[in-house]
Amino acid sequence: MNALEKKLTIAIPTYNRAVFLKKQLNSINKIFASYTNEINLLVIDNASTDDTNNFLQEFTSTILLQKIRNESNLGMIGNIQKCFELSKTDFTWVIGDDDKLDCLDVQGLINELNSVDISTNLLHFDCNQIDAINNRIIKESVYNVYDNIQITNSEFCNKIKNCGFSIAMWISGNIVRTNKIKVAIGISHEEDVIAIPLFWY
Repeated sequence: MNALEKKLTIAIPTYNRAVFLKKQLNSINKIFASYTNEINLLVIDNASTDDTNNFLQEFTSTILLQKIRNESNLGMIGNIQKCFELSKTDFTWVIGDDDKLDCLDVQGLINELNSVDISTNLLHFDCNQIDAINNRIIKESVYNVYDNIQITNSEFCNKIKNCGFSIAMWISGNIVRTNKIKVAIGISHEEDVIAIPLFWY
C-alpha cells in the first residue's frame, strides 16, 4: 500500500533531541506494529547538530518512514508547517518527539478515522501533561486519557474552559484533515477552510 492510500501520517518535527527521538520511534514501531497498512511515519530533522541525523540514517522502521533533514533551521513553527506540507494522507497528526503514546487506543483511533464523514476536519484527544524526564503527571486531564472524540464547537469551548487553553490547543492533541490544514496555513488554495491555531505546549 502506498502513502496516498493510507489514512494517517504521524509527523514528528525534531531538533537536537536524539535521545527523545530514539525512544519515540521505538515506541511508535511497537504500538503501531499491527497497523502498518494504515499509517505513514514522517520525521523532519530541523538541521540538528547532535546525533539525530546519524540515528535516523541507521534507524529501521516497520512502518513506512520518510526521513527529511532541513538544510537550515526553519524555526519551530516552520518545521511544524513542513510536516503538514509533506503529508500525503487524509489526516495528519503532528506529535512531539517526547510525547508518550502508551495509553493510546490504536484500534479505536483507526476505527474513528475510518468512520468519520467528509465534513470532519479535526479529532481532538484528551491527554495528561507529563514530565518526560521524571515520568510523572504534571497536570491530569479532566477527561479520560486519549479519549478519541469528534467534537462539536460547544464541546470544544467547554474543554478549553475546563482544562485550560494550552492543553486543549496542544498540537499533539489534535489530528487534522490534511487538505484543510494546508489551506489554513496557505499551502493550497481550496475554499471552506478551517482555522486551526498551531500551539506547542
